[in-house]
Amino acid sequence: MADLVAAGRAYLSNGLANPHLYRAMFLERPIDDAAAPEGEAAFQRLVEAVRRCVDAGRFEPVDPMGLLGWSVQLWTMRHGLVSLAIAGLLPLEHVPLHFADMSTRLFVGYGDSREAARRSVEQGMR
Repeated sequence: MADLVAAGRAYLSNGLANPHLYRAMFLERPIDDAAAPEGEAAFQRLVEAVRRCVDAGRFEPVDPMGLLGWSVQLWTMRHGLVSLAIAGLLPLEHVPLHFADMSTRLFVGYGDSREAARRSVEQGMR
């Protein structure tokens, strides 16, 4: 789970450090849909990270659609934080606080204990 948090932190850091690239990559539809395989491969890495949490017993067992749903929720949370921050609608210093809180709450919702989720989030935020 700390790896899942660290990957999210990297997503946030990269998006906030490169707002123009982030806008071009994630806020505009690709002109050529042939560019989509890279995005799909990146999303599959998130799905696999969530699957590892299920396999480790940290998240409750879930069917493939549930696994995709949780991955979409995590992606949407990360994407929303970056989008709001680069639009100037969320102060940059608030992003890590909201990311940690939302990650913890989602992890508990997926079946982890509040204390274990909190520890994993703290470790992944380092």
